[in-house]
Amino acid sequence: MNAVKNPEFSRRGRSYRTRLSWGIVLVVAFSAAIIMAYTFYRTSLTNDFLADQVNNQVLALTEHELGNAAEGHADNLEIFFDSAGEGISTLGAVVQSLLIEESAAVEGTGWDARTKLSRLPQGSWDNANEDTGSIFVPAREQLSDVMVAELNTIKRLDLFAPSVKNKNPDMIALYFGSLEGETLYYPNIDLANLLPPDFDVTKRPWFNDAAPLQNPKRGVAWSEPYVDAALNGLVVTASYPVYGTDDRFRGVIAADFQLVKIAEHISSIRFTKSGYAFLLDKKGRVIAMPSEAYADFGLTAADLQDEEGMKSIIKAVDIKDIDIFEVLTKMTSAQTGIRRASMNGVDKYIAYRPIPSVGYSLGIVVPVSEMQGTVIATRQRMEKETSATHINVLTTAVVLLAVALLVSRAIGNALARPLTQLTETATRLAEGDLSVETPVRSNDEFGLLANAFNVMAARLRETIGSLEERVAERTAELAQTSALSEKRATELKAVSDVARAISTESDFEKLLDLITNLVSLEFGFYHVGVFLIDHVNNQAVLRSANSPGGKRMMERGHALAIGQVGIVGNVASTAAPRIALDVGRDATFFNNPDLPETRSEMALPLRLRGQAIGVLDVQSRQQNAFTQADVETLTILADQIAIAIENARLLAESKQALVESQMLYGEYIGSAWERKTNWKATGYHYVPGSGRALEEPVEWDEAQSAVRSGRVTISEREDSTLAIAVPIRLQNQVIGVLDIRSTELTREWSEDEIAMLEAIADRLALALENARLFEETSGRAAREHAVAEITTRIRETNDPQVMIRTAIEELQRVLKVSRVEIIPQVVSAHLPGREAGQQAAP
Repeated sequence: MNAVKNPEFSRRGRSYRTRLSWGIVLVVAFSAAIIMAYTFYRTSLTNDFLADQVNNQVLALTEHELGNAAEGHADNLEIFFDSAGEGISTLGAVVQSLLIEESAAVEGTGWDARTKLSRLPQGSWDNANEDTGSIFVPAREQLSDVMVAELNTIKRLDLFAPSVKNKNPDMIALYFGSLEGETLYYPNIDLANLLPPDFDVTKRPWFNDAAPLQNPKRGVAWSEPYVDAALNGLVVTASYPVYGTDDRFRGVIAADFQLVKIAEHISSIRFTKSGYAFLLDKKGRVIAMPSEAYADFGLTAADLQDEEGMKSIIKAVDIKDIDIFEVLTKMTSAQTGIRRASMNGVDKYIAYRPIPSVGYSLGIVVPVSEMQGTVIATRQRMEKETSATHINVLTTAVVLLAVALLVSRAIGNALARPLTQLTETATRLAEGDLSVETPVRSNDEFGLLANAFNVMAARLRETIGSLEERVAERTAELAQTSALSEKRATELKAVSDVARAISTESDFEKLLDLITNLVSLEFGFYHVGVFLIDHVNNQAVLRSANSPGGKRMMERGHALAIGQVGIVGNVASTAAPRIALDVGRDATFFNNPDLPETRSEMALPLRLRGQAIGVLDVQSRQQNAFTQADVETLTILADQIAIAIENARLLAESKQALVESQMLYGEYIGSAWERKTNWKATGYHYVPGSGRALEEPVEWDEAQSAVRSGRVTISEREDSTLAIAVPIRLQNQVIGVLDIRSTELTREWSEDEIAMLEAIADRLALALENARLFEETSGRAAREHAVAEITTRIRETNDPQVMIRTAIEELQRVLKVSRVEIIPQVVSAHLPGREAGQQAAP
C-alpha cells in the first residue's frame, strides 16, 4: 500500500535493494573468486607434493625390486657354473687319487696298454673303437713301462667318466691330457684318426690355462666362449690340473659345456611386459641376447652369427650413448649397479650383476614407463580428483551468486561463517593435513561444498594409505623371499660340502659312518641312519647311524620289512620320499623305543639308475621340522650318497677281483714252472774261469731254506764258504734260487748288496718268465705251422686216396717216425666196402 502511495520512494527502495543485491553479489563473487583461486592454488600444490612423494617412494621400490631380480638370476647362473666346476674338480680329484696309487701294470690283468693299443701307419697309437674312451698317443712317444702304467691307471676313468657325462646334459665331451702327451677322450670318437700324428696336447689353450704357470692356485679354469666346430653352438671349456705323487704336475682334465640352455634361459627372462635380459663375458662379448635388444645396442643379427661376429659389444655402441657405454664398461669389470639411460629413444633402466666364477655379467633392461605404472596411475587419479574438486568449487560459487541475488545482507553475513570454515579446511588440506574434516550442518550449497572437501580428503587418505599398505606388503614379501633364498643357498652349500667329503672315502664301512655323521653335523638332525636293501630277505637293514639309539639298533641287527613296517619300509618299497611332520599321527610311523625324542621324520630313497638301493632316514626333535623344499634339497644329497655308496662297493669288488686274479695268475705260473722243472731241471753253476749247466736239482741247505720261506737266506757251508740264497719270485711264486758263495769267512753282506741281489733276482724272474712264454709260444707256433702245411698239402687234391697218402707221408716226415698207419673202421652195416684193408707207409 505504501509503495502504491509513494512510488518514488518505492523506486528508490527498489534501486537501493538492487544496488545492495548487486553489492552483495559482487562481494560474494569477489570472495568466491578469491576462495576458488586460493583453493585451486593450494590444491595444485598439495597434488604436486603428494605426486612427488609417491614418485620417489615407487622409484626407490622399483630400483630395489629390479636389483633383486637381477641378483636372483645372476645367483642361478652362478650355481650352474659352480656345479659344473665342482663336478670337473671332483673328477680331477679322482684322477689324482688314481695317479697317486699308480703301480706298474701287470700283463694279463684288466686293460693293458701293451695289448690294447695299436700303432697306426702314421706312427701314432690308437685303441679299439669299442672302448668306452678314445686314446691317442703321439708318434714321437714309445710305450715305455712308465707310460703303460700311466695309461693303465687313467683308463680306470671308464668307471666314472661316462656316468659324470651322462648326468650333465650340457657336457659335450670329457677328456684328460697327460704331461707325457697321451690323451683320453670321452665319448670314443676314434681320436687317433682325427688328430695329426705329431699333435701335442700340452700346447692346447685349455691345458695351459690349468697348468701351474697360468693356474698357481690350482682351481678350475674357464676358457673364453667359442662357437663349436661340431655345430654344438656356443661352448665353454672348464679345465682342472691333476697332480700325482710328490705333488708333481701330471696333466689336465677338462670338459666342454654347451651354453645353449644358458642362452635360452637368458632369452626367457622377462621383467614386466617388454623387459629382457642379456649376458656378456669379461671381454664384453655377447653370450646371450634376445632379438628385441639389437636395436637398443645398435646391433644386427649378422653381428652374432659366427666367431668373428662375437666382437665386444662395447665397440658397437655409439660413443654418444655415454650412459650405455659406461654400463657396459662396468659390466666387463664385474661391477654391480643400476642405471637409467635412453636406449633407441626410450627411457629405460639397466640393472647389472656379475657372475664371479666365470667372469660373466648379467644385465636386465626394463622401460621406465612400465616400472612406474603405479606412479602414473596415482597421478592421474589425483588429477581427476582435483578436477572434480575444482568443478565442485565452481558450482558452489555459482550457487552462492544466485542465492546472493535473492537474500538480504543478514543472509550474506550468515553465509560468511561457513565460507570461513571452508577456507580454513582448504588451507589445512593444502598444508598436508589429510585428517581434517568440515562439519556438514546443512544440506544447502555450503553443505555440499563441505561434503565435497570431506570426500576429497577421504579419497586422498585412501590413496596414500593403500599405497603405503602395498609398499609394506611388497617389502615383507621381498624379505621372506630373501630369507628363503639364503636358507636354500646354505642348504645347497651343506649338500656340496657333504658330497665333496664323502667322495674322497673309498672304504665302504667308513663311508657309511662318514655319511651319517656329516649329515647330522651339517643339518642338525639328532638321528641319521642309512638303510641298505637286502633283496634276498626283502628287508631294509640298518647299516650305519650316528645316534646312541641307532647304534643300539645296529647291534641288534635292526631291519624293517619292505613295504610293511615304518616310514623306511614304505620308502624302500615305493622309492618315493616320505615326511612325517607329527610322528604320533602318521600311520606308517613305527614307534621306536630307541629313539623316543623323535617328533618329525623324513625318509629319502637312495636311488641308482631308477632303483632304490637303500633309504636315508633323518629324524628331528621338533614337530613340522621338514618342508617340501627340504625334500628337494636333501634328495640331491641322497642321490650323491647313492653314487658314493655304489662307487665304494664297485671299488671294493674291483680290489677283490684284482687280488683273485693275481692269485690265479700266480697259481698258473707256479703250475707252469712245476711242469717245466719236472720235465727237466734247469740251472747254471759258475765259478771264476768256467761254468756249466745243471741237469739235476741241488740240495744245498740255504737254497732249500730260501725256497721254503721265500726270503733271503745267509748261511755258512761245510767247506767254510759263506753263502747267500736269494729266491727268484714271480707273482709270489718261488721258481728258483740265486745262490752266491763267498770265500771270505769274515765277509758280511750289506743291505745295499742284498737289495741289489733281490732286484737282480726280480729282473731275472721276469726274463725267465718271458723266455718260458716265448718258448711255449714258439712251440705252439711251430705246431700250428706244421698243421697248416699238412692241411694245405691235403687240400691240393680231391682224390681221397691221394689225401690219405699225403697225410701219411707228411706225418712221417714231420714226426720223423718209420711207420704211420691209418686204419679204417666200419661206419655202418648199410655201407659195404668200408672193411678195406689198411695202408701203411713203407
